[in-house]
Amino acid sequence: MTDTAVACITDTLAIRARELGQRHRAAGTAPFGSPDYVTNDAGGAALLAALGVTGPVTAENEPELADVVEVYCNSLEGPAPALRTYPVPAGTRTMAEIINGAQPVDCGSCGACSGVPCLTDPPGGTHIARLARAVRLGRITNAGLAYALAGFGEFSGASVVRP
Repeated sequence: MTDTAVACITDTLAIRARELGQRHRAAGTAPFGSPDYVTNDAGGAALLAALGVTGPVTAENEPELADVVEVYCNSLEGPAPALRTYPVPAGTRTMAEIINGAQPVDCGSCGACSGVPCLTDPPGGTHIARLARAVRLGRITNAGLAYALAGFGEFSGASVVRP
């Protein structure tokens, strides 16, 4: 499996973990135990099984799976801090250029492959999950991502930006 495929799977799991943690927090339940318990082997294994991870934890996948567990725990514990608005730094590309820079990256939200537009309604948008992956792969800058997120109060990987 390629590094890109592993990253796509990990991002999808992280999005699902965040949503599950938010649902559990809203319902006032912690079916996998407290965040401290979830981060140990037993609680984390139960969470990963609920997310559909069926294979063993190996030295290669442990860091990514630990990140997924951490995303769940952070969502279970409470909302993320409010998003700061940043001025657009000199040299930052336009929104259209930022979105175009992310197109060669697979989307972790809708599953659109490299070069294929995200499946949004109405068409023409790009999921934040794709932009986040593009930052990680060096296709766009952190400043570009901050610029794209500046208008959001709360967002998820499935949130859509438009040029």
